[in-house]
Amino acid sequence: MYSKRLSEGTAVRVIQGIHQSDPSYRAETVGVIETWYEEPTGAWFAHSRNGKLWLQRLRLRKADGEVSVLTIDDQTRLHLIESGEEQGGDLARSDS
Repeated sequence: MYSKRLSEGTAVRVIQGIHQSDPSYRAETVGVIETWYEEPTGAWFAHSRNGKLWLQRLRLRKADGEVSVLTIDDQTRLHLIESGEEQGGDLARSDS
């Protein structure tokens, strides 16, 4: 997955969506990676490490200093932000 290619201090745009709703929902979060880690949920899941469901978490620091922790799944898209590119806040919108 992404974590092997992205390191702390990398500016990214994270695009996540819910596609089963009508209309579908899309959210973008922009920030600098503070850390990337796996964390177990409270849910039990057979045939997994320690019987738990493990999720990938991405901790970002936004331009205004706010910290967001996002759950990364196979539908999440990450885009590197090149220097000089806009690193504004969050965008959340519905896509028709």
